[in-house]
Amino acid sequence: MVAILCFCTVGFVCVPVASINATAEEVDPDNAALLYYQAFLLCPKPDDIPREVSAVFHAESGGDAGKYRRYVKDYHYVIQLVGAASNIRRCNWAIPYLQGGQVSSTMMRRMRSLALIIGAKVRILAAEGDYTGALVHSLMLRRVARHIAEVPGTHEAVPLTIERTAFLCMHLVLDVMPPDETILTWLREQLDTGVRTYEPLSAWIQNDFEQMSAAIKKYPRDTLSSLRQKLAEKESNEAQKRKVMALRDDEVLSLIQDAYARFLDSVLDILDSKMSYAERHQRLEKLVEAYRDEAERNPACIFAVTIRAEAIPDLHYSRTAHTASCNVYKAAVEIYLLRATTGRLPAALPDGLPKNPFTGKNFEYKVTEEGFVLSHLARDFKRGVREYKFKIRQ
Repeated sequence: MVAILCFCTVGFVCVPVASINATAEEVDPDNAALLYYQAFLLCPKPDDIPREVSAVFHAESGGDAGKYRRYVKDYHYVIQLVGAASNIRRCNWAIPYLQGGQVSSTMMRRMRSLALIIGAKVRILAAEGDYTGALVHSLMLRRVARHIAEVPGTHEAVPLTIERTAFLCMHLVLDVMPPDETILTWLREQLDTGVRTYEPLSAWIQNDFEQMSAAIKKYPRDTLSSLRQKLAEKESNEAQKRKVMALRDDEVLSLIQDAYARFLDSVLDILDSKMSYAERHQRLEKLVEAYRDEAERNPACIFAVTIRAEAIPDLHYSRTAHTASCNVYKAAVEIYLLRATTGRLPAALPDGLPKNPFTGKNFEYKVTEEGFVLSHLARDFKRGVREYKFKIRQ
């Protein structure tokens, strides 16, 4: 059983974590992060979660909710904390940018535990016929993803993973729920609220650059000295080498920022263009290759920002693939709604459904004995087909 009262250490002060029965308003009306931190303290490590709970998202784990009940009961208050946190708009994690990556990796391990517990709760509610409650818990994870996206320096894949888990939970419910027009109409409205889980990729890259520019001023002096030496070694005469060695720290930092800013401007132009996914991806790969060549001549490009430059084509793919996944589930809800209102599945996808962002066209659609399948080609159109199999409860 989880403890009802615990303590966490902030600096040198031992601060009591409020009673878990307290509402979000009683704990802190302004900052969701404090509730999330409490939930992280109280949830188990992923390795400590029983195997049957860890398999909650596997299709073969079935709808037998009995094996989840006792475990979820032990962590009922943790779910309440996360639910309360997700409903608070402000979420100030108070994490320095340079520590964001390390902190978010630790948080993700605890988020995996929370996702498994919430997934088990979804299974229980769906088995009890409380489909609305099960979907409410699924959508809660989408709000959590939006908050996790605000961790400074966090990898962009982190909130995307959490939102994918939210859709997995929703999928569990749709597979066992009788077609219900009222619930499905409400779910469609919830998915179309217009609230972004994350920024557009171009905005995220720009924001990351601005945070990095502010944080880079805190780099150790010996790191800047090493870079200054490498820049001087590239010069062809002694006078120019002495000039480079005389550069102030802020001038060296400007060289780093300027080198990446030029590259970034070209990236943003491509991402904001109306080119197809394939054209954008090809242009980004060529741009990174050119930047890599420049890095061989300009040590300022070899700095940490090079890692970000190299990752941009993969970020472009992962964001597009995630958008495809989101659109699949939105389209699936529309198909379930058609089944609820007409009593049968459509023979072909109707007009107006969310599109496949890889092609700008409809997803592939096929009616099966159990329900239907939506699919799209996988990475760069070379790695097979990604299928989403949905069941219709008869």
